[in-house]
Amino acid sequence: MPEDLRFVAHPPERGRRSTTLLASGCCCCCCCCFHSVGSLAGALYGMRGTLGKPAPGLSPEDAVRIQGELKAAGKFAIKIYWKALVVVAIITTLVSIAFEPNRALQQVGVGGLIILGFMPAGQLMSSLLALIYINVFPPAQKPEALRRLGRITLFSFLWGCIGAVITGAVLAGILH
Repeated sequence: MPEDLRFVAHPPERGRRSTTLLASGCCCCCCCCFHSVGSLAGALYGMRGTLGKPAPGLSPEDAVRIQGELKAAGKFAIKIYWKALVVVAIITTLVSIAFEPNRALQQVGVGGLIILGFMPAGQLMSSLLALIYINVFPPAQKPEALRRLGRITLFSFLWGCIGAVITGAVLAGILH
């Protein structure tokens, strides 16, 4: 240990002396949430761009109408996906509160940590809920909405996996 850096254990004011441990890393929140950040970034990336185009040979009026329907179906899928994610987050928080209703405010924090730690799983549940909703209440261009939802889900999953690999690398670096 360098001469200018020294840890001194002072006697406690009251009670007995307890053991103080130093963690090997700063905290778990900094490195263990890369999978959640990656999955959210993947979902945002999946929202970008256009997927479908009107079939060739249509009249200009029909092509404009179909293009508008395709755009509306993509926006519909995006909106349903994010609303489903909010529903999953609310349900997670409510279930967390239900376990210990006497400590509701603390359980809201626990629910937030669960949401943050298991974001990729919550996003897959959101995709499933959105898939069910789109099939029950289909937009004019249902295949386009399903393609957009599939793209969001795919990139969310892939970027979440990349984040999990980064988390593993960071943890391996901390532990060695």
